[in-house]
Amino acid sequence: MAEAIVGILIPQLATHVQQLVVYLMAVREIKKHNNIIVEEITNFADSLQTNLRLVKSKLPEEVSGKALDSLLTELKKGNEHMKECLDKGKFKHYWSDKETKSSLNR
Repeated sequence: MAEAIVGILIPQLATHVQQLVVYLMAVREIKKHNNIIVEEITNFADSLQTNLRLVKSKLPEEVSGKALDSLLTELKKGNEHMKECLDKGKFKHYWSDKETKSSLNR
């Protein structure tokens, strides 16, 4: 039973992680509308954490183990940091005015 769950959920988890990497790359590349992207990432990370907890709850401890705990902890820390930055407005003024103006004029 656990192997069937792992066989179904692990590929889905891999897809979610790949999607998160794409979002993170977008944050680095896109300077315009960065607050919207950060909000999308934090929402996605919340969803991913929920799904990981669900996966963990369905698996025996010997299958889920410490790797899943570690992944959940890192996701939680990263997501909390991004939310704090968003709340404090750090992303709004991340790039200099000169750079922002030049990118908007392109």
